[in-house]
Amino acid sequence: MYTLTLLGLSAPQEPHTHLLEVGRDLRQLLLAHNASERARAQRDLDQARQQLLANMTESQRRFSSMKSQALLTDAHDTLTRYLQSVAYIADLAAADQSFHPDAAIALLFEANNLALFDESDQRLDALVRHKENNALLAWKNAEDFAATSEHLSQTLLVLGSLAGLGIGLLLASSISRPLDRLRLRIEGMARGQLDSAVPHTDFQNDVGAIARALTVLQDAAREVEVLHWIKSNTADIVASVLPLETLNAFANTLLARLAPLVGAQSGLLYVL
Repeated sequence: MYTLTLLGLSAPQEPHTHLLEVGRDLRQLLLAHNASERARAQRDLDQARQQLLANMTESQRRFSSMKSQALLTDAHDTLTRYLQSVAYIADLAAADQSFHPDAAIALLFEANNLALFDESDQRLDALVRHKENNALLAWKNAEDFAATSEHLSQTLLVLGSLAGLGIGLLLASSISRPLDRLRLRIEGMARGQLDSAVPHTDFQNDVGAIARALTVLQDAAREVEVLHWIKSNTADIVASVLPLETLNAFANTLLARLAPLVGAQSGLLYVL
């Protein structure tokens, strides 16, 4: 479950990051002022495309359900068409020796190319949401399992009390209290309290197994929160800088959006 449901949360996020890198490197290629800058931008663009394709291939191993495979196929097809458009624009820019590839720049901001980028972003976003939903379902199953275990423990306590008050009190002390603590921890996680430690992870019994499973789910929930933060802020920044056509406007807008996120008072953007 960890490999297919929780570890796979990062799989669609990595292609999304490389998709943004492809767009950035393509703009740098078109804005290059000499052969050296163009060659460096071309190398970065090629590397970003290779990493994007490699991450999509890796995602196929981590997506097992038919729904996941269908979403992955849609995303792969859209990304393939977008990368073909990127390759055409890059080749068109490379053929221009004046370092003013107006035709390539026009194609970059052409409606069909922008639509392909948006569609690719939406397909990857659908993958992220699908994996998040699977993680939440696994979390709910763990809650149900904990509730079932607690009910079973209470039944055992009732049966034990028939054998003697002493045995019943012993079972109540050794089972009910740890499960109550686990239940309170689950309720806290459901309220968004993800920083408190899960108790009884060192128990070598069913209680300890449940506690360790909750620790895994708690870590996954933290990753989901980070993914939400990265995804929302990345989308906002991309939407702000994508229509910009000048480097100064791009730099000012990018730094204005990034600085508050990282707690910086000011920033500089160096173009190599």
